[in-house]
Amino acid sequence: MSFKTFEQYVESNEHEKRVWFWPCKWFVYPYALTSVDWIKFDSFIKNKYPVQYFLREKIDMWFYHYIAFPFKRTKTTIKYSIRNPRKEMRSKVFPRYWSDLSETIVIFHLEAIIEFVDREEGLTIIDYSSSKEQAQFQKELKECYEYAKTGRNAMHKKLNEAYSRVPDTGSYSEVYKEVNDIEKEIHEYDTKVCEWVINNRMYFWV
Repeated sequence: MSFKTFEQYVESNEHEKRVWFWPCKWFVYPYALTSVDWIKFDSFIKNKYPVQYFLREKIDMWFYHYIAFPFKRTKTTIKYSIRNPRKEMRSKVFPRYWSDLSETIVIFHLEAIIEFVDREEGLTIIDYSSSKEQAQFQKELKECYEYAKTGRNAMHKKLNEAYSRVPDTGSYSEVYKEVNDIEKEIHEYDTKVCEWVINNRMYFWV
């Protein structure tokens, strides 16, 4: 039930209803109010419906705080102790072999994108059409995801092929020109994507 103001909520004939198990009228929660009006609402129901307020607000809050939340926290702790929720990402970022930090840093940022898109379904469950800013983020996310998922591997394959074509004779700058150009391109793409993740990290939630 949506009201523009708290006063509109109080004046309406829909803020109370009869229920079979309660001797007097049962207050109905508004669907949406401003933060200031929610404060007014809390004070209003506390004074007008003291018993209901205790049963529906205080007991519910105590139950969640002392029973539901501790149970949920314990359950989550046990669950995540057995299987880390970022297991797939962790295995990619910290593989079972030595990896230089310079490479680990890049892989972390790339895997953050893959984690967000593949496992948290960030491109599926979030609507980015609400603003130009979010639409731009969606466009850039798709581009970075493509690089993280397949583009970088394709560039490294291209780099390995270039290494196999390095001739046995000639100056370093000549024989390694193609290799150096591809490595530079990979470095520039890596830097661009890592910076993008840092600059847009506030969007990485679902």
